[in-house]
Amino acid sequence: MFELDAGCFRPWRIGFSGPDTIFSIVKFFEPLLQKIDSITVVVGGGGVDIDPMVRTGVPAMSLWTNSEGNYFRYHHSEWDTFDKIVAEDFKKCIATIAVVMYLYADLPVDYLSFIRQATH
Repeated sequence: MFELDAGCFRPWRIGFSGPDTIFSIVKFFEPLLQKIDSITVVVGGGGVDIDPMVRTGVPAMSLWTNSEGNYFRYHHSEWDTFDKIVAEDFKKCIATIAVVMYLYADLPVDYLSFIRQATH
């Protein structure tokens, strides 16, 4: 699972929740992500929208952005409009998600077996 629910600001971290063996592989994504920006891969992915699945054992990632304190200034307010998005930050968020999903999709892990074991 993947969630971006921290606004479209400068990408900062990819948080990962799941087995250490998968985290150690995902950590190898970091050098590629740092070509986009100074993005680190850390333990602790999830978010309000995907946490129910994370609690069942489904591996998850989330993109954290650096809003410099502006997230709640706009979030779910009348000022939460597209004109607040910085084009460069938007491009970096999209690139970050694309790189992570592309690499993650090809990991040599049988997720169906993992999910079945986690939910039984």
